[in-house]
Amino acid sequence: MNDGTVTAAVRPLAEALGAQVSWDEKTKTAVVVREDADAMKERVTLLEEAVAADSPREAVQTFAKGLKNRNGALQYAVMSKKMREEIGNDYTANHWQTGSSSPWYASITANEGVQNEDGTWLFELHGVLTDSTNQRRIGVSRSRL
Repeated sequence: MNDGTVTAAVRPLAEALGAQVSWDEKTKTAVVVREDADAMKERVTLLEEAVAADSPREAVQTFAKGLKNRNGALQYAVMSKKMREEIGNDYTANHWQTGSSSPWYASITANEGVQNEDGTWLFELHGVLTDSTNQRRIGVSRSRL
């Protein structure tokens, strides 16, 4: 730390992440570029379009699959814009992994759901949680899509 600022070596960190680093002498700025960043964004967009649900029921089934597999990216792909705004940062902060290593869902199902007056749907997810000792317990969660 120097006069209240922190300096870090950008080159080793950026290169370890697969980026290229150059120095712009005119602006005295390090330029970090990852050549495949645009391709990765496009791939993610196409994957989200591919798993997009055709109905609220399909969306909750996909969401439940993501919950069972602790795959926050799959859950996020079928979330409404409002849901993404409310809890999306939690998914990013947890590196797109949801849940914990134990307990986990051995199975999870959704009820038929109820459509609210505002057009959203409310589903109850019923899951059987288990752990390495095979102890099982029922869990219930409500999801608004």
